[in-house]
Amino acid sequence: MRKIFIAIVLITLLSGVLAVAEDFLQVDKTKYTNLPGFLGYKSNEFIVVLKDNVAVDHASDMAYQVALNHMPEFAGLARQFGVKKLRPQFIGSDRNARAATPAGRAMARHYKVQISQGDIDDAVTAYSKLPSVERVEKIGIHTLYATPNDTYYDDPPPEYPHDQWHYWDTYGISANTAWDSEAGDQTVLVGDLDIGTKYDHGDLGGSNPPGPNDAGTNGNIWVNTNEVPGNGVDDDGNGYVDDIIGWDFVDRTDWYSYPCIDNDCGGADNDPSDGDGHGTHTAGTIA
Repeated sequence: MRKIFIAIVLITLLSGVLAVAEDFLQVDKTKYTNLPGFLGYKSNEFIVVLKDNVAVDHASDMAYQVALNHMPEFAGLARQFGVKKLRPQFIGSDRNARAATPAGRAMARHYKVQISQGDIDDAVTAYSKLPSVERVEKIGIHTLYATPNDTYYDDPPPEYPHDQWHYWDTYGISANTAWDSEAGDQTVLVGDLDIGTKYDHGDLGGSNPPGPNDAGTNGNIWVNTNEVPGNGVDDDGNGYVDDIIGWDFVDRTDWYSYPCIDNDCGGADNDPSDGDGHGTHTAGTIA
């Protein structure tokens, strides 16, 4: 079988990343079945947004762990709730700076407060009543689950009896836990040495798939921008003419009596299409 694989190997490059199957978050998702993604609020921190007419000075505020104490109402609440920190949330966005943009001035009004005593809801209510405060925002805690919403993933329709167990099951690659930490990087290229790829599949080539003579795409299939499609010239000088999306290295109809299952057996060319399905399967896992 290894000889078959080597004999009919095709190369298609895809942009994407093969996530390492390792659970980085160590989070038990079953605890939050009714609240997917949302775990609650931080118990001792919240955001205070000052009104636009309140002058702030980040250079001065950053010199203290508890800023704004020059304002009596803030000093009083700092004592009441044992404030440990009250500092600008977005450092460097001082609204009084000469070059500050409107967005920077808006960001400069955000301060993060950390309390050490009292109830978080009581503190939020108290700060929201200050005349210099526009609003107070609690800080939500969310998990980063990236499980696909693809119906074929773990609950396929009756006409398609096989779910995509190879991603998540006992003998799969645990991609579901890896996706929680890394969902891909379009700058990474992965070479897939297999029996070809169905590059016009929607999950690979997108709604505008590329082809041997078409470099336009909005999908995950890598396109060789150093080649001019269909001009019959080896523009990038790598020895392969018009290798826009890869190369088909199959140049014979059989290999030691094993039949060729390539779509166009007998000649190497610039069309790395899939004649069996396995290459599309592995390309989909990578993408």
